[in-house]
Amino acid sequence: MRGIRAKNTAWELDSAAFTDIYGRLSKKYKQGIRIPSIDEYGTLVMSLEGMKGKNCLVQLLNESDKPVRETNAKDDKATFYYIKPGTYYMRLIVDDNDNGKWDGGDYATQREPEAVYYYPKSIECKAKRDVQGTWNPRLLPLYQQKPGAITKQKADTQRKARSRNLERARSLGIDLPSEDILQGKVKIKKVKDKRSEPKK
Repeated sequence: MRGIRAKNTAWELDSAAFTDIYGRLSKKYKQGIRIPSIDEYGTLVMSLEGMKGKNCLVQLLNESDKPVRETNAKDDKATFYYIKPGTYYMRLIVDDNDNGKWDGGDYATQREPEAVYYYPKSIECKAKRDVQGTWNPRLLPLYQQKPGAITKQKADTQRKARSRNLERARSLGIDLPSEDILQGKVKIKKVKDKRSEPKK
């Protein structure tokens, strides 16, 4: 299969191929299509340890922590074919009820949420390469697993929201404390309110 080159082909529609509800006919249309070769992709095989007898749904994640591909592990192996070159991350869901998705817990039935594990490193996939690895999802504690590159920084989000609020208030002519005051870097001197002092 290796060595097959990319093919350029075209998708073509003749004129009058379609008629709309008003009786208008479609025009002639031609669109070029490029079919990538197998050499432009890679394969990723991850062998799982310590998960024997478990239904494992393994997801390949992009840098935004979004699944781009998923597969069920068979014989303790998760295999991804035709992977575009790039940096990926991996998440494993122990699919206890075998429904193909993660299920949260249920307090009423005292059902625990399905376990989720993260591969602690990034995975670099290249064209024409077969990447193989071994992963024991239970080796590291859960709080040490998720790579920092895909961990959402809540502090940064709060800081951005605070800055946006300050800018908006200034544009509306509302005086609010500066960012330094909000973060406690600058101390505000208390001024006595003379109106509250008793008259002599």
